[in-house]
Amino acid sequence: MVNTSCSTYLLESLHKTQKRAARLILGKDYTARSAELFRQLGWMNIHERIRYNTVVMVYNCLQSTAPKYMCDMFKLRENVSSRQTRSTARGDLYIPHCRTKLCQKSFKIQGALLWNDLPENVRTSSTLPSFKRNYWKHFRVLKEWD
Repeated sequence: MVNTSCSTYLLESLHKTQKRAARLILGKDYTARSAELFRQLGWMNIHERIRYNTVVMVYNCLQSTAPKYMCDMFKLRENVSSRQTRSTARGDLYIPHCRTKLCQKSFKIQGALLWNDLPENVRTSSTLPSFKRNYWKHFRVLKEWD
């Protein structure tokens, strides 16, 4: 799993390698659009894959199936603040204040941000397989795949 704090250079290198692999598998030349190739193969690009792996790990943390030190990273906003807001009613995660770019790229922050952006039907999945299935459906709707 590639983490969210990986350098831009390394991520772009992985993305280029992934595009080359898709072109090789489908026998296309370098002018073929990678988004279409990924759609044909049913692949997520490296950035989408990182988001997917991050929210799956957050789901595991919230279900207490991840290591305790990771589960302790995430708190529901309702447990941090006594005020009733839309975000506490939705079950959003608390996002601590960060001053540095490194902190903003951390799993703790990115995981909470990505989790809070998920629709409620994905977040309230009862099992890990149903969570993954609901996420994939959500992803396909965002990408307008068949």
